Amino acid sequence: MAAIIRIRDSIGRLASSKGWTRGDYRLDMIVNVDWGSIHIDLFAREYDHPKVEESVLYDEVYDQLELDLTVEPDIYAMVGVLIWPWNCDQMAVRARINDSYIRIDDALLNPGLSELRPIALA
Repeated sequence: MAAIIRIRDSIGRLASSKGWTRGDYRLDMIVNVDWGSIHIDLFAREYDHPKVEESVLYDEVYDQLELDLTVEPDIYAMVGVLIWPWNCDQMAVRARINDSYIRIDDALLNPGLSELRPIALA
């Protein structure tokens, strides 16, 4: 769980540096317990109409993660990221998750949020 919180905090720092509020992005993390991998789905309003190439957007996310996880390279090596436009079908994105994964919703890690969704097997 500590790794997931570190990743969440890192993405939060990226969001703050871009001026995003909690309503501007959504972070879902999917943990594959069989393979020891952590997949991140990052949805952001900014990605609806990006002003830069998609590769630059990915570089921003990975650069932030690398900066924040330099003391824990094993965690960084476990992470995969997909960025999604806010206006995409988020439920369709979630539907692709199979039974070997556990979805950890960002709201679960932020108890101050008003909408709390449970951890669920996909």
